[in-house]
Amino acid sequence: MKRLAVTTLPNTETQHSHEHHQLVIPVAGLADFTIEGQKGRITHSVGCVIPSRAEHSFAGKSGNELILLNVDDEDLNPETRTMFACPAWFRIDRSLMELILQVSHELARFPEDELLSQALCDGLLQSLRLRFAQSWQPVASATLAMDQICEYIASHLDKPLRVPELAAMAGMAESRFYSAFRGFTHQTPHQYILEQRLASASHLLEATNTSLADIAEITGFNNQSLMTRAMREKLGITPLQLRKQSLLALENEVFA
Repeated sequence: MKRLAVTTLPNTETQHSHEHHQLVIPVAGLADFTIEGQKGRITHSVGCVIPSRAEHSFAGKSGNELILLNVDDEDLNPETRTMFACPAWFRIDRSLMELILQVSHELARFPEDELLSQALCDGLLQSLRLRFAQSWQPVASATLAMDQICEYIASHLDKPLRVPELAAMAGMAESRFYSAFRGFTHQTPHQYILEQRLASASHLLEATNTSLADIAEITGFNNQSLMTRAMREKLGITPLQLRKQSLLALENEVFA
């Protein structure tokens, strides 16, 4: 058994169990899991705990990449063993995600180095254990719903995104959805959607040659004028200025 591995799950559903405990940690993409009847989705900010012998099924979505951390019960100290008492879904904060990405990069760069793999496994497991000790709570079903709504928003920025429709997707009344969404993102739905559209537009402006009009349409601003106004008000820069800055930075790198 390899203690730490980066893998891509197949799109077809697979069901099994194993004698070791397992942490499923996201790197990219999505994957659906059912653990002892508990359904959930692995996303950029949600991972899961699979205790030994727990029946579970899974199916990856296109572009998924996950870290599987496998550990035998006999190798755990009592404090760490409590993490695997039952199936759970857990939230991944920003600093932990940075560590996860670094672990993924190191494993990809030195795939055959067992000492490195062991050290990375121990460090990642300890980082997770410390969060567990600090009242790290499993993700509630409402939070899972909010995470899936955020994934939907990210993949549908070019479409109209209205609160009544999003609330219906989450299976909530609008008032409860609004409260749950603010608790999850610390923003109103409108603020969050605008932030995501601006982030996507900024990326396209810096990384592609797509026209400003097309970027406005792709990111849901409908027209270039609305995108320019929103970017100037929220980011203090116009789309054209941002593109010129990125081109200048690229030229400086080339001739440095």
